[in-house]
Formats: sequence, C-alpha cells, structure tokens
Amino acid sequence: MQREYLTWQIAPFSQILINTYGDEVVVFDTGSGSTLALDPIAAATLCSINEEPQTNSSLTAKITETFLLFADTSLETYIDSLLHSLQQQNLIQPIPE
Repeated sequence: MQREYLTWQIAPFSQILINTYGDEVVVFDTGSGSTLALDPIAAATLCSINEEPQTNSSLTAKITETFLLFADTSLETYIDSLLHSLQQQNLIQPIPE
C-alpha cells in the first residue's frame, strides 16, 4: 500500500509528552525513554496524531491551515519524510487494515 493512503497512530507502547521552550519543541516518549527536538511543523504533526489517528492528507490540510502554507509537493514530501522518520523512531505506526 502506498504511504499516502496510510492512517497513522501513536505506537501502542509510546506515551508522548510534548513541551515547548520558546521556539523549540521537545518530545519525550515515556515508552522508550527517547527525547527529540522537533521543528514546529513536526511537533504539530505529532500532536495531531497523538490526538487521533491521521492520514497524510488530513495532516497536510491541518498543517496548511495552522501555518498558512500552500499544500504543494514540497510540503507533502516533507510530511511523508517526517512520518517515515517518526515511524523509524517507533513513535508512530500505520493502522493495520
């Protein structure tokens, strides 16, 4: 299945805590003990998935609305890359069909 059609959720063993310090966003995963520094778009993406499962297209729509951006291929590519990175860090996973 193509990645853009996946629905993403927080990994079941992860519990995400998000703190903002000025312009920096720090994420702590209590499940793994990992800490990450995220840019505002990455943090908003992870927060959205933490609230409820999201698809790539729903995330793109939320990011464009929140940050007043255009939904172009560079944003879609960034979000896809970000989701892959978050999955590789075991923070999110696709919902099985």
